[in-house]
Amino acid sequence: MRLFRPVTAATAAVLLASGLTGPAVAQTAATGVGTSMSRANALTTLLGTDGSLLNLALVSDESQTTLDSGVAAVGSTSKLALARVGSSVVSHEVVNQTVGLYEAKSTGPTETSIAGGALAPAGGLSSVPVLGGTVVPGKISATLDNGVANAGIIAELSNATGTGGLVSIESVKASLGAQSSPTSSTATRAASISNVTVLDLGAVLQGLGIDLTALPVDTVTALVDKLKVLTGLELPDGQTTLTGAVDEVNDAIDEVQATLTTTGGTATGVAGTVDATVIDGLTGLLGETPTLPTTVPDPGDTDAVNAAIAQVNAVVDALQAELERLVVGGVQALDDTALLRLEGVEVGVNTKAVQDLNATTATVTGKVGKVFVGQIELPVTLDIVNAAAGLNAAVASINTQVREILGTVHAELENAVSVSVLDKLTQVSNNNGYSTASAGIVGATATVTPPATLATIVASIGAGTSQVVDLLPPEAVDEIEPATGMKDLGTTLNLGFTALSQPATVKAAEVLAVSNFKVGASNTTAGAPAGGGDPVLPATGGNSWLIAAGLAGMLALAAR
Repeated sequence: MRLFRPVTAATAAVLLASGLTGPAVAQTAATGVGTSMSRANALTTLLGTDGSLLNLALVSDESQTTLDSGVAAVGSTSKLALARVGSSVVSHEVVNQTVGLYEAKSTGPTETSIAGGALAPAGGLSSVPVLGGTVVPGKISATLDNGVANAGIIAELSNATGTGGLVSIESVKASLGAQSSPTSSTATRAASISNVTVLDLGAVLQGLGIDLTALPVDTVTALVDKLKVLTGLELPDGQTTLTGAVDEVNDAIDEVQATLTTTGGTATGVAGTVDATVIDGLTGLLGETPTLPTTVPDPGDTDAVNAAIAQVNAVVDALQAELERLVVGGVQALDDTALLRLEGVEVGVNTKAVQDLNATTATVTGKVGKVFVGQIELPVTLDIVNAAAGLNAAVASINTQVREILGTVHAELENAVSVSVLDKLTQVSNNNGYSTASAGIVGATATVTPPATLATIVASIGAGTSQVVDLLPPEAVDEIEPATGMKDLGTTLNLGFTALSQPATVKAAEVLAVSNFKVGASNTTAGAPAGGGDPVLPATGGNSWLIAAGLAGMLALAAR
């Protein structure tokens, strides 16, 4: 699991595993000034290095409360964007836009309602597979009353999809409470996701340039069995795996066809019959007893020979239809399967800064209820409070499962995806008279790193002779209708290459809060931001944003 590390001398204080330890010390309330800042993204997708191809953030918010005029004008601000979409390779406004922007300020309006309804991008963005979803009514607020600044956000988005079907969320809720008072600065952030598909298998493969119908049939059956995605796919009697079912049908076809004699690929006679055991097997496969020749017809009796050939061909056709049903069902199941899905993701941070550094606290909470690779629920416990000791082993288990699935597609794809869960940071420090508490956590991060030999891998997968597209007739292939979201996204971005042929990162539930406080009046010194204006919060993107942007950029007070 990746750990965050300070990158500047100003932020090189001791990192605590889950908050400040040691007894709290009683203190006398003292009048002072302080600031709380926070930022959160429910879901972030970055295609290309640092999101150069596409940067999508869902339910992205930021806030500030301050009584410190050395930081900004005294008061509070809350901002929420239901979606932010950007690309440095596509300049037109269809891709680069903010959807559903809401703001509240202590100078007014102090409360803004979030309208419910469909997440509706402007222009043509709604017609391309970048994002979609339903907004649940909520509100944001920012006030300054009796010398106390408060900010709050309650936001929810359901059935959200993004980035060509690569990720999806059943429901996400975000909440914020921040306050700056004469005695303390506090921030409480929380985000919860009921069900998030971090990576869709069909979209990942399509983004790498691999079409499901181009996979060998044995790869399809192995993937279906490994991912346990047989739901809705009825297997023949006695079979428990798709691989076994397909093998049984193929063996039956071979046995029935072996009764025929052929010339130039055309059946010209019947050379044998199938025994009772084979008939019983065929009955189990087809659901009814097949009609087959019980004796070898006289080669000179043309009518009898033709009738026997017709009986054999009818059974072969029925078996072929059963084989097509199984393979088509398997491909369709894979196209609608999550490579990695999380249920019950809950993360939160709490920061409180007061006069006494020993009473200044920074804590994080985080847990994931269930983890699925396909339909396989992994026996892992992900809770940084109650199961911190086993967290690394749990994350290693997730990565092992993901590597095994991708390795089934091609051995060199085994390390194309890595997963990190519940990355966290807490820090308490004193910076030039300010007690500062910082806390951040990311629920889950999945990173796609395409191998340098991707083009060769894709070519080798499509070079065999046992691909789905070769086995099935065109009408059966058309029936599969795999999702084309990642292909459409590449077209929208005018990439000229597959969307995941460059690095990509998906983050679910990332929150950050920083609070500081000092006794006495504010003072503006070198390195501090000038008073007045809106807060400028850091953009997310790189793996170390919680440190580099959060601690160094969010609060310039470290330079005082």
